[in-house]
Amino acid sequence: MSGQELTFASGSAAWLFGIVGALLALVVWHFTWKAKVIARLGDRPLIQRMTASTSTTAQWVKWSLLLVAIALVVAALLRPQYGTREAEIQNRGIDTVIVLDLSKSMMVQDVAPNRLKAAIVELESVLDTLSGGRVALVPFAGTAFTQCLLTTDMDAIRSYLDDLRVEDMPIGGTRIGNALKHALTVFDPEKREPGSDKKDAEKKAKEL
Repeated sequence: MSGQELTFASGSAAWLFGIVGALLALVVWHFTWKAKVIARLGDRPLIQRMTASTSTTAQWVKWSLLLVAIALVVAALLRPQYGTREAEIQNRGIDTVIVLDLSKSMMVQDVAPNRLKAAIVELESVLDTLSGGRVALVPFAGTAFTQCLLTTDMDAIRSYLDDLRVEDMPIGGTRIGNALKHALTVFDPEKREPGSDKKDAEKKAKEL
């Protein structure tokens, strides 16, 4: 389905045409005032011979071209668009849930600078290779929670990854099975259970 009509994406810039109109009025006033001054000076044929090297027509053309150029710049700022077309865009990516261990063992420095930072660097490299799809983030230790639901905003995922700290986990340990079960619920929000977000996980830790 398509439409053939002219629209403007930035109609708020239309006021700039007022400046073009003011410049046009100023140019007209200038030439009118100049003609009156010359008429008051005396012998018009003599003055015309004295100013023969200056063409009034050329000056009009010069100013007209300048005003037209300014008007075209303003028109471009309005971002005119002609015609519309509706199309169905298919997302060929897949949904992915990153399950990241935040137990104290991730602070071991057998890889530089430590396991956690090395894992985050690798995950960010994976994000760079994804084309389409959504990504969610589930940190875990003794419990798991959803740090970020499925999103196409990879910058948000990177930000969450950079902010993760082992100290954020309310319960120690490495319950990877529990984390994987929780990750599956991220794909289907209706299956989410209590304790699925960070606040619930912290509440559960206090109860223990």
